[in-house]
Amino acid sequence: MLKNVSAWISATRPRTLPLSITAIMLGSGLAAMNGFFNIPVLCLAVFTSVLLQILSNLTNDYGDEVSGVDSKIKVRPNVITSGLISKEFMVAGIIITLAATVLCGLLLLVVSAWGNQTKFFTFIGLGIAAIIAAVTYTLGKYPYGYMGFGDLSVLIFFGYLAVAGTYVLSNAPFTFDILLPATSTGLITVAVLNVNNIRDMELDRKAGKKTIPLLLGGRGARYYHWSLILSALALWAIFLYINRKSFMWPVLAAGGGPLVWSAWQVWRHSDLKYLNRQLRTTVLSCAFLNIIMAIFLS
Repeated sequence: MLKNVSAWISATRPRTLPLSITAIMLGSGLAAMNGFFNIPVLCLAVFTSVLLQILSNLTNDYGDEVSGVDSKIKVRPNVITSGLISKEFMVAGIIITLAATVLCGLLLLVVSAWGNQTKFFTFIGLGIAAIIAAVTYTLGKYPYGYMGFGDLSVLIFFGYLAVAGTYVLSNAPFTFDILLPATSTGLITVAVLNVNNIRDMELDRKAGKKTIPLLLGGRGARYYHWSLILSALALWAIFLYINRKSFMWPVLAAGGGPLVWSAWQVWRHSDLKYLNRQLRTTVLSCAFLNIIMAIFLS
């Protein structure tokens, strides 16, 4: 029983969940900066985002299994290939998670947008798009995660939808400068995916996947990684300048420092175990930057 519970926890990939949680926190912090902090929206947005990410993680494992990717590489078995969770139970878990995601998302919209039909139905559409994106990353006839489009999806959903979406659902007035930290968060989350894909280049090549590192090569993928991190920090700097938040320059330096250090380590090393360590470091550094910016902005 405990083994099965452990397998389900592993399938949700809990180490990645801080990315969605802290992106929502940042969106809420930006809203609080303008006097629109909304606790129910924050809580429901966190639950919805986490469930959506878990849905994506479960379907990724299932998609890798039914496509035969894991059987090709024979090095990185998931919980289904390992026999810890059957395909049938994984499908049931996906359906339950999908239902919980839809329910939580609807509650979020009822709380935040019930009186505004335009906002309500706009976010209904965005929610449907997010669910489709989560499911079709590795499932379907043309899984876009195998075609090099994962980076774009991460930018949209972890950046614009999570950060700017939470800001708007908190009833804060939309201004275009909010897209700066939203884009920044999306780019840093793409950097997390990029470290993962650099680490898995050989495995993905054997499995027939297409990722940005495979398209750019190892050195090109590392230049790409630097561009993601530095662009993200530059966007934050522009946002702080526009909003006259000069007191936050040290906060940005403190939050960006670990990301720059981790990027330097990714640049210097190609050892798989070391890259795996930097993957965890990049996740935590991204979450740390989101949290401290949210706290000091609010």
